[in-house]
Parts: sequence; C-alpha cells; structure tokens
Amino acid sequence: MGRVVVATVALVGYAVFLVSFSGLVVFASGLMPGFSVDPAGAGDGATRGGALAAVAIDVGLALMFGVTHSVMARPRWKRLWSRGLPAALERSAYVLVASVQLLLVCGLWQPVAAPDLWRSSGAPAAGLLALGALGWATALAATFSIDHLALFGLRQGLGLTPVQVGLRTPLLYRVVRHPLYLGILVGLWAAPVMTASHALLAGLLTAYVLVGIWHEERDLVRVFGPGYVDYQARVPMLLPLPRSAPPLGKPLASDRAPH
Repeated sequence: MGRVVVATVALVGYAVFLVSFSGLVVFASGLMPGFSVDPAGAGDGATRGGALAAVAIDVGLALMFGVTHSVMARPRWKRLWSRGLPAALERSAYVLVASVQLLLVCGLWQPVAAPDLWRSSGAPAAGLLALGALGWATALAATFSIDHLALFGLRQGLGLTPVQVGLRTPLLYRVVRHPLYLGILVGLWAAPVMTASHALLAGLLTAYVLVGIWHEERDLVRVFGPGYVDYQARVPMLLPLPRSAPPLGKPLASDRAPH
C-alpha cells in the first residue's frame, strides 16, 4: 500500500475521531437540541413497553461499541484482525472503527421516558456545566500529555518520528493513572439535569471504562512488569486521592495507548 494511501487513511481516521469525540460531547451535554441524549419532548406519551424497548436498543448499542473496542485492543485478537494490514495503519483502523461505532451510538440512541435522577438550576447548574467542560478538556489534554499523534494513528500513518516508548509520568499521569478516562466520566456525569436517558448512557459508558481499565492494567503489568506495579502502588487509578503507602521508587507512568 502506497505512502499516500496510508497517509490518507490515517488522516481520514483522525478526522472521524474528531467528529465522533465532538459529537459525544455535544450529544451528552445537550448543546444541540436536535442531537441530544434527551431531545425535547422525546418521552412524551411513551409507554412502559416503549421504555423497555429503548433500554434494550441502547444497551445493545453500548455492547456493540464496548465489546468491539475492547476485543480489538487485546493482543491476540489484534493479530487476527490486523493480519494483512500495514503496520502503519493498525492504530488508524482501530480508531476509525471505534469512532464510527461511537457515532452510531449517538445517532441511534433511544431516549428513555422515566423520572429524572436530579434537576438543578442557577449556580449549581452552572457549576455542573463548568465541571463537565473541565472533564472533557481533561480527557483531551490527557491524550496530548502522552502522545496524541500516535494514540490516534497519525504518527504511524504519516511516517513521523516515533516518540521513545517507556514508563514516565507526564503531567496528569502524576495525579491519576487514567486521566483520560477520569475526564470522560466527569464529562458524562456532571450534568445539571440527569434524566433517565442520560443516566443510562453515562452508566453504560462507565461500565465500559471500568472493564477497559481492568484489561488495560493487566496488559500494562504484563508489558512493563515491576515498574508499572510500582506506579500502581503510588498513584491512584481514577480518583485523585492521596495514597498512604510510602514511595517505592521514582514516579513512573506509561506511554501506552488507552483502549
């Protein structure tokens, strides 16, 4: 496959990622009434059967995204689906599939008619909006504090100089081991109005994140050994809470690509 084709595919994959990430932020935050997890009037007149059907569809969409995304990241399955694909495009293919599926989740999501979990206004609502924005910004910033270009396949597809791979503690990774996931969770849950539909989306993606972290941590321990175990002992996984354990050595974090 020619370099121009590889570079083009990498750029397309990155463009689709930008659209899908922006789409998720808009969809979950309700910034666009016509494209929202809670479109105006969506629950009017809904029946119990309709709500159950909506939940079933939404769970199916989340499983489609979560299972595929996690399976493609596992080393054994990665060797199978990437067979015959240029090494420079493996990451881009992974990003492209995940991004398209995320767009499908947002586009096909079915609103659920049920009581709201909470509803705020005034200063509390403004505070939650600001916290949600901070969460999404943290998720994006976390990708740049490791290697944004490699994480989304641009470095490989464009043939750019690779960054040295190893264990290190860039910025946010000194606070928690998974700042990208933390930012996503904050962005999902910090909502002024938490409807049943929004809660279902946030809950399903939270479950996906927790399962993904479990698999990723196992892979990282397998790859980096005692260095990552040391890092686990001193830096919390998601909640930036102080650890009581004494330092075991030089702070370390990884250059890995989150799944």
